[in-house]
Amino acid sequence: MFKVEPMSTKTLSWWYDERDKIDFEPVYQRKGRIWSEKDKSYLIDTILNNFDFPKIYLADFTIVNSSMNKRGKSYAVVDGKQRFEAIFDFFDNKLTLEESFIFYEDPVLKLGGLSLNDLRGRYPKVARKFENFNLSPMAIHTDDESKINELFVRLNTSKPLVGAEIRNAMKGVVPGLIRDLANRDFFSRNIAFSTPRAQDKNVAAKLLLIEFRGQFVETKKRHLDALVDEGEQLKALVVEGKRRKRPTQQTSR
Repeated sequence: MFKVEPMSTKTLSWWYDERDKIDFEPVYQRKGRIWSEKDKSYLIDTILNNFDFPKIYLADFTIVNSSMNKRGKSYAVVDGKQRFEAIFDFFDNKLTLEESFIFYEDPVLKLGGLSLNDLRGRYPKVARKFENFNLSPMAIHTDDESKINELFVRLNTSKPLVGAEIRNAMKGVVPGLIRDLANRDFFSRNIAFSTPRAQDKNVAAKLLLIEFRGQFVETKKRHLDALVDEGEQLKALVVEGKRRKRPTQQTSR
């Protein structure tokens, strides 16, 4: 028997209440706590700003139990452990929103650096939006552990994005500047290497970093990512500046 199908939709609050019924340590799982605090905060950003949430896959033992259920739990995580950890950390107030976080439904709200408890006290509607977010994991019904292992491998063998590809998809003004620079004729005429994994954008990012710093500097991934983060922080300051100007503009009418 092997079947994969959507589970009934439940809120994040429901899953938090049921967390003790989830086995996070089946034999095929990677070690936990792989994501950085920034990675986890970014997932909360994804939820609050209505972006698509990646699928979670669970072995479901609530319908048919099997010998695979080593710990007697209702579910076992096949894919999505880091996502669950991020969600539960936010519920437990071990995680806060990024300082540069912008709530797209109301960009004026200053939510950066807040925990879920902070949101409950100061912005209860935002807190409820997180708590009531609907999650529909994929349920795996099988009594064949090899099928679970094969599914886990299939879900995790796609070629991961390289730094330049991730950077290209990040928020802020810097990724646009990198793309503009990489699209200039200079690159198409003078780059002699292939660029299927955005290698040209990686070179453009390094040149932009050197230009921005005004001197030759380290151009490792962490420095390039820091430049993108600075651009996002600048954007947040611009939004804040516009917000502060609004009362003055209204008064002058």
